[in-house]
Amino acid sequence: MPVLHYTISETDYVAASRLYRQRVGTWGRVMRYALVLAGLVFAVIGLLIHTWWLAIVGVVYALAPWWVPRALHEPLLRRSYRKYPAMHGEQTMQIAEDGSGVIASSVAGHSNLTWSLITQWAQNEQYLLLFLQPRMYFIVPTRADPRNEVLPPLRQMLLDHVGPAKK
Repeated sequence: MPVLHYTISETDYVAASRLYRQRVGTWGRVMRYALVLAGLVFAVIGLLIHTWWLAIVGVVYALAPWWVPRALHEPLLRRSYRKYPAMHGEQTMQIAEDGSGVIASSVAGHSNLTWSLITQWAQNEQYLLLFLQPRMYFIVPTRADPRNEVLPPLRQMLLDHVGPAKK
């Protein structure tokens, strides 16, 4: 079986987190829309009663789903990446010879991930994320497989054994 060799850059780390955050469920979407709606209500009330500070607070709340991740979350991710030396080294991933799962390795160790250990997966054009827990995932950049030798069969096996990718 072919082996993927890749490194995760700081940009990859942050972009993969964006993909992770896009997987918000129904409850998360409802909360996001409620926050935006509440902010808009405060902004309109502030404008109607000529209370500018209330209108500004409303706009800040309404825009929070867009500015909070970029202003707070991403700088913390960048700092986390810089303090995580194992993430900087080369990583490899391959499908197990017997098809029982995925073999991943890095400078930190070697993991034999059977399909039952992968709880879900997500993907976009740049990354494939393999989740072992709700907030713990392996990042696989799609650029690591330019000849499409590993990722298409891996996606099919994930569909067969784990289910459809989470959006």
